[in-house]
Amino acid sequence: MGSSKVDSPSRGYFLAKVSLYGVLSFLISLIKFPLFYALSMYKLDFGEGIALLGALCEGPFFGVMVALLRFVLSILLRGTRTLFLSETIDFISTGSLAFTCALYIKKNTIAGLLFGTFVRTFIACVLNYFIILPTFLKMFSCSIESLLNSANKLVPFISNLFDFVLYIVAPFNFIKSFFSCTLAFLLYTRIANLLGKGRVKTV
Repeated sequence: MGSSKVDSPSRGYFLAKVSLYGVLSFLISLIKFPLFYALSMYKLDFGEGIALLGALCEGPFFGVMVALLRFVLSILLRGTRTLFLSETIDFISTGSLAFTCALYIKKNTIAGLLFGTFVRTFIACVLNYFIILPTFLKMFSCSIESLLNSANKLVPFISNLFDFVLYIVAPFNFIKSFFSCTLAFLLYTRIANLLGKGRVKTV
């Protein structure tokens, strides 16, 4: 009984912090900026950076919990037009970035952020090629030619789905991760200094 009395407040504090980060991440994600003028579905937002910040400050599992809460809030408050597909891939992408970066943050901050960026980009590319894009095309009765024609306005030599993933999906996820990591890194170093955690390892 004694241990439960000790653990209960700490669990409550943990859930309160997850809720704070999750709500903030969701609210910030409502502000989006289109990255490619010809493909409006690819938009940047900084909500992912808050989930990543939580992972850097509190640990990998914490970041995944924040991403999960943002996923739930998005479903409950905004609904879905894609049968939860876009929301699910957002959760997987954000969770993988936050988890991977937080695992390596103690060894080297910059290296950890870069490694997380590459892991997230790779996962997004695989999911897009095998699941997301084919499902989207069927769901909205859109032909692959129509998608490629839009992509050709940006990259003229895209001729198939693999090219689309390589020249559109991969750069988008890399750029989005870069902005998220930059935001999280700037805030994390500031918080670390304020809390007296010492100099953040960058080399």
